[in-house]
Amino acid sequence: MADEAKPKKEKAPHKEAKAQAPAADKAEAKAPADSQKAAPGKPGEAPKAAEPAAPAPVVAAPEAVAEKLRIARGDEVQRATRVWYAEAGPFNHLSTFVPATLGRRWRRKDLETKTLVALLEDSGVKISRAEENITATLADEVNAPPLEVEVGSALLKITRTVFGEYDQAVEYLVALYPPDRYQYTVSLGRDPELDSALRPLKKAKGR
Repeated sequence: MADEAKPKKEKAPHKEAKAQAPAADKAEAKAPADSQKAAPGKPGEAPKAAEPAAPAPVVAAPEAVAEKLRIARGDEVQRATRVWYAEAGPFNHLSTFVPATLGRRWRRKDLETKTLVALLEDSGVKISRAEENITATLADEVNAPPLEVEVGSALLKITRTVFGEYDQAVEYLVALYPPDRYQYTVSLGRDPELDSALRPLKKAKGR
């Protein structure tokens, strides 16, 4: 597609966001485990080969998920739910949705040992950007027990849509965090180029 001329946009003030779990904690993901270990054989015999890993679940996309992934409602998506743990306990309840054309080949073991970014890149996707929204919600009967909080407790809710190099949506996630175990920090800075561009406008208004 031919390039179109677009008006030059001014740069917004520089922002740097950092999301982090409690310092010095080592995090790990826990999902329903598969029986992946080789079965022991008799003395002197090689162990039996492990059973093939169970595939990750594929479900019909709900309307909200379909809208974010830019697919039709009911199209198949690979869904995974994981809880991340630190030394202080669970700090993240993460639900991810990926178009089945990408996630169908993944196994449960893949989701237990690799991040979604790594799995997408292994599938040939080049991630270019993401859109993120941060708000608050209340823990319900589904996510309260794995997060070890009371139903009705306040949670930090982050939703994110990840896009590939052709601006195709490749992942949608919903992450829930107890606020006492997770902090989201944003550093704001001034952009000298933007300040220079706005200075003539301020003088014009002062006339």
